[in-house]
Amino acid sequence: MAPEEKSPLTPALLELLQACVDLDSTETKVLAENLYKAPATIRTQFEHILGILDVHNRHAAVSLAVRRKWVRFHIPVAESDV
Repeated sequence: MAPEEKSPLTPALLELLQACVDLDSTETKVLAENLYKAPATIRTQFEHILGILDVHNRHAAVSLAVRRKWVRFHIPVAESDV
């Protein structure tokens, strides 16, 4: 397995991509409500992400971040499994 590549994104931009994974959404309204940010901030942050990663849409950005292990899936553990 290849070592993890260091992300070129700021912690704030990584937080947004992690929220996309955690919430299973790239919708501005959903992300803004859950991150307590203005919708315009979410849109601006995505513009920065798309430019930095040289991808054309939000889904491609999230996919790239997951493949490069900059964000992670959190698999919930059922109480019966604990």
